[in-house]
This record gives sequence, structure tokens and C-alpha cells, in this order.
Amino acid sequence: MDLLEALRFTRPVSLIGLSMGGPITGTFTARHPERVSKLVLIDPAGARWMFLSLVAKVVTAPLAGEAVFSLLRSERIARNIASDFFDRRLMESFRARYIAQTQIKGFRRAILSTVRNNMLAPCLEWYRRVGKMDKPVLLFWGRNDTTVPFKHSNILRAALPNVEFHVIEHSGHIPHYEKPEEVNPILLEFLRK
Repeated sequence: MDLLEALRFTRPVSLIGLSMGGPITGTFTARHPERVSKLVLIDPAGARWMFLSLVAKVVTAPLAGEAVFSLLRSERIARNIASDFFDRRLMESFRARYIAQTQIKGFRRAILSTVRNNMLAPCLEWYRRVGKMDKPVLLFWGRNDTTVPFKHSNILRAALPNVEFHVIEHSGHIPHYEKPEEVNPILLEFLRK
């Protein structure tokens, strides 16, 4: 909300949430429906509990999280994210782009805040609230996603009964990167309507 106000956006905006961004954008939409015109979810978390590794559990503790995140090398973070590509040939170019993102001021703090604010937990109630609204929602899911398994899409589709759903075959957790020629035309058409 603060960002929209700082940018002086008065009209509703379209939001896109990837992975942990799904619960963030879904919750925002449910809390502030007047500020959102359309919602796009790409392999979103929040249907079921996400596996929390020991590192993720440690980072939720005050000061420990900051210490752990300061020690994590950008290369390692990028390698973990890229490991869910269906097409392994794309991993290296993605890794380089992702490492550049990790250098942006506030990147690590934002990831830490997301984990600490329980965005890896189920948040079906927020999705259900959005599902009861007369608001266009588009959902993409990579068939071969191992980060947020494809079977979670059934749970989300039940919570969002009027969702426009697209399965992206031969794709992992980041289908818009692996299959832009398939995802982008659908996305652009949805946003234009």
C-alpha cells in the first residue's frame, strides 16, 4: 500500500505474484480489493506448507536471520533457484540475471521478511476471499515444478473457482522464463482485457 501511495497511483493496479509472491499479492488483493484490478499468480506458494529447511527455520529468529543471510553467497541462492528448471540449458543465463538481482539494496531483507511473515505457510483463506470477488485471476503452473508441486494447483483452483488456469508443459517453477513464447501472449491478452 505504501508503494502505491508513494507513487501516487490512484487507479487499481494489476499484480503478479510468483512463488512466495503469490501469498503476498493474494493477501494484498483480499485486504485491499479496491486497489487491485487483476491478479496473476505464477506457481504460487500458499496451498500447502512449503518444506522449511533448517536454514529457513533459523532465519526466522531475530538477528540469526540477518547473520545467515549475510553469509549466503548470491551464487548459492541463484543455484538453488535455478535447480528447478526443466530445461537445464537455461540455468546459466538465469543464474547470472538472478545474481544481479541479489545485489539490489533490500533484496535479502525482503526475502527474510517474506519468510518471517509466514508466507511459506498455507494461506488458503486469503485465496478463498479473492475467489469470492468479481476480480479476474490468471493462474500459470509449470507441470514439472518441484518447488511448489503441480498437485497444489488443484487446491488453489478450488479456492479460486473462476480462475483462468494454464498448465505450462515441460516447465519447472519459473514458466514465464522457460516458456515466454507460451506465457507472454496469454499474460498480455489477460492484462489487455
